[in-house]
Amino acid sequence: ALDHFDAELQVPLPLPYELYLQSFGIDAGQGRSDPRGAEFRELLGRAGRYFEMPLRFGSFASLADPAAEALRAHQYALCGAWIVSRSHELMGIWDGEVAAGLGGTQQILCWREQGVPEAYRFSNRFFPDRGRSAPWIVPAAPGSDFVPQRGGACSPAAQDAPSSN
Repeated sequence: ALDHFDAELQVPLPLPYELYLQSFGIDAGQGRSDPRGAEFRELLGRAGRYFEMPLRFGSFASLADPAAEALRAHQYALCGAWIVSRSHELMGIWDGEVAAGLGGTQQILCWREQGVPEAYRFSNRFFPDRGRSAPWIVPAAPGSDFVPQRGGACSPAAQDAPSSN
């Protein structure tokens, strides 16, 4: 989309930049020389803007703890909630599998249809919520039995997924 449709990339990061890199096993101090971060850095450099989500579910120090996976999952869910509430249209690239945890693709797509839980909502003071609408869902793997469709991510498993601690 960036190359063919002159789209602009907006990048909300669920964690501070350094912690986000660490979540992929990339040391922020070595980030420039680590080839695993090359694509991320290249895309971030092409972004019209990028910003970090507020630390609503932990401090920098607590989120940096390797044992804080649950706190980081809440931050990822917060990022998904921001995207859901600020998008005119939402297109999810999903493998059709039931969500494995908090903030996964299925859960975020479901929030678009059914609303974001209170723990992840943002004030609409400056940006009005776009409301609920079924997202477009595109299969993650070409040739799979799962076909593009409007909506349908919400299943009983998605509705029962945890939304807060």
